Amino acid sequence: MYKLQNSIIVAQNDFKVRAKNYGVFVKTYRDPELTLMMLENLNLSSNLRVLDVACGQGDGSRHLRAIGAETFYLDATLEMMVMGIQRGNIEKSLCSVADISLGNLPFKDKIFDIVTCRYAFHDVNNQHVVLNELSRIIKCRGQMQIIDMSHPDPTAVKFYNKLHGWKTLKKYPRETHILSEQEYVNLFKDENFEVVNKSWYISKVNTAQWLKEGQIDYNRHEFLKRLIKREIKKNPTLAQQFKISCQEDSLTICFPVLLICCRKIS
Repeated sequence: MYKLQNSIIVAQNDFKVRAKNYGVFVKTYRDPELTLMMLENLNLSSNLRVLDVACGQGDGSRHLRAIGAETFYLDATLEMMVMGIQRGNIEKSLCSVADISLGNLPFKDKIFDIVTCRYAFHDVNNQHVVLNELSRIIKCRGQMQIIDMSHPDPTAVKFYNKLHGWKTLKKYPRETHILSEQEYVNLFKDENFEVVNKSWYISKVNTAQWLKEGQIDYNRHEFLKRLIKREIKKNPTLAQQFKISCQEDSLTICFPVLLICCRKIS
């Protein structure tokens, strides 16, 4: 884990700024292939009640809403949800503004069939506490699906955290908690879930897309390029693990994303 500044505060501020252009240039966030994989990762039935945790603009659950699931939305950043409502992804009456890291979610016990969390779990610094709270609101034998950056190799995860810690508009890096595949398995087991499905998606991103989308500024873009090249020099295997290629003014990186679905045992 890469720690220097409180992750939740920084992440919220970043997403307020990013709301307008989120997914405009980084197309992988809304890739139909990822959406299909998310559906295939779940055991679906009729009359589902779903919670999209850290929903952003609702891209992580619009497919579930499309098949008729009653879908609720929870996010700490109002600006992101407003954009999702405007895009038709989110039902305004089913929205709640709350920070999942604080626990005490505004829902009754055992009411959701599926809880999904996409590209957000790495910003949570008390993952056991959060997963325990999510377990409270999931029905017995209900499903928890996490889609987030990961890697089987702990060394690669360390690089992952360092890179994404510095991918911010703030002066100092934010705290990130990207987990390895085995760490996710252990986390679910500790919180009384059984893993039922795992698959991998490759998110291909160019660093210039982060700049265009307002995730970073020019100075940070140049810093990240130097940081990546320096890390590769120290550990050349990273170039292959992340399929990093150099262009004249940017780098292209293939980020492994883990789709992991588990079932609440009791």
